[in-house]
Amino acid sequence: MPIIPPIVLALGALIGLAMAIAHFRGKTSPQAIGYLHGAFTVGGVLLFLAVLLDGETEVGNGWLILGLFVLAALGGGYLHYRKHNDKPWPAAVILAHGGLALTALVLLFLWVR
Repeated sequence: MPIIPPIVLALGALIGLAMAIAHFRGKTSPQAIGYLHGAFTVGGVLLFLAVLLDGETEVGNGWLILGLFVLAALGGGYLHYRKHNDKPWPAAVILAHGGLALTALVLLFLWVR
């Protein structure tokens, strides 16, 4: 398994962590930061999917890890929807979104080694 998808996802996670910290400190991240977070994470998931589909990598738990990323993405989509409708972000959704994504990322790095 190439190391590039986990690294791209880790960069997206760091941006997401910065956004969550800002939110819990009562600040709003610039919209461009949110789009950057989305670009890294969606790009990383697509790269990971390409690795799973290439047929050269032992898939093992790869599909489970991908499923966790997809669940996290649903939470991210919900947060994006609320942001564009000027509604506040529920703390529980932020924590669930980040928790799922972090779990999937840790599992992915363990799977890569």
